[in-house]
Amino acid sequence: MAVNPTVRLIATLSNLIRRKIDSAEGVGGLTPAQNGILHFILGRCREQDLFQKDIEEEFNLRRPTATEILKLMERKGLIYREEASYDARCKKIIPTEKGWELEGRVLKDILEMEQFITRDIPKEELDTFIRIGMKMMKNLK
Repeated sequence: MAVNPTVRLIATLSNLIRRKIDSAEGVGGLTPAQNGILHFILGRCREQDLFQKDIEEEFNLRRPTATEILKLMERKGLIYREEASYDARCKKIIPTEKGWELEGRVLKDILEMEQFITRDIPKEELDTFIRIGMKMMKNLK
């Protein structure tokens, strides 16, 4: 009986990407997760208030995981939280000056990784891969 290699292929790809990211020198001592989350925070907070729930949804993180990542980012001086003026229960996530200073380097790292793993792959194939990946994520939720 032939085994469909889809799950194994995705798991292997995930492991290889994780190893490549982990081997890269992080920006300002950030972990790969913090790097991606800081990039998201810097982009999103220009447009609207940002809360922990937004990060949980964007990165498919459980609440305790997101809490720990954000606490560590606060300790590193990259973000701070303040009460939303319209609801004291909600804490907005706001980048610090130090967080903003890392913006260019964070984006550079993300773009370099994207270019590295997609080199020699035609745009049409990447578009198909992204479309299929999005469908798989939807199936898993």
